Amino acid sequence: SYLSPFPSSTNTAESPDISLYDHLKITAAVGICISEYLFAAGRRDFKTQLFDNEKSFMDEKAFLLYSADFSGIQKFIYTVASEKALRSLRSRSFFLELAMEHYADELLAACGVGRTNLLYTGGGHCYMLLPNTAEVKTTVTSWNKRFNDWLSEQFGISLFLAHGFTECSGNELIDRPAESSPYRQMFRRVSSELARHKLHRYDAAALRKLNSSRANGGRECKICGRMDTLSDDRCEWCRKFAELSDKIQNCG
Repeated sequence: SYLSPFPSSTNTAESPDISLYDHLKITAAVGICISEYLFAAGRRDFKTQLFDNEKSFMDEKAFLLYSADFSGIQKFIYTVASEKALRSLRSRSFFLELAMEHYADELLAACGVGRTNLLYTGGGHCYMLLPNTAEVKTTVTSWNKRFNDWLSEQFGISLFLAHGFTECSGNELIDRPAESSPYRQMFRRVSSELARHKLHRYDAAALRKLNSSRANGGRECKICGRMDTLSDDRCEWCRKFAELSDKIQNCG
């Protein structure tokens, strides 16, 4: 609210294209990752680790670049009947945005960091900078599975949140050495992990659960085609989306 309009540097010889807010936010994100990484390894002499051995520490994989991405957004939003389609589009889009914010907030809290470590969220996608510890790796995997279990219970296979992460060093974050483009390679690696997860969505237990599940009712929703116990020819979620659309439209 206050620091976005101010440049991070007052040196007039420099190009003031980074706001003080962004500078402080990234500094906090990097700082908490480093402290959690060192604490997890039992290395509490920060002066020795970060100043005396700065060059070697910059090569350590102290960070995790994490990303998550919704699959099935287009079909989820746009495959609806023409009747009151705009209301459905509005509420379904808002639902996905809210779901991603919830996913990110819960994951950040579970990893012991805050919103400073959320680099980007929007369009069903997010990036985070997390400490590279065994506990964090276990946490992100567990939370993603739990979230996808809920999605499959509610929407079947129509929605899935793929995720992936890659270890990275301080030198990679600042693109050093620039001639080898480590910053670009870092994002390519995490994109490859996302693609791999999208191709292998479900484990054996999840597949058995999906195959054994039965439709909740005997009729097809006239809006989304989902089999459910219907009211006014609509499933429970389509009724909720219609109610949500009215609230969004009238919230002002």
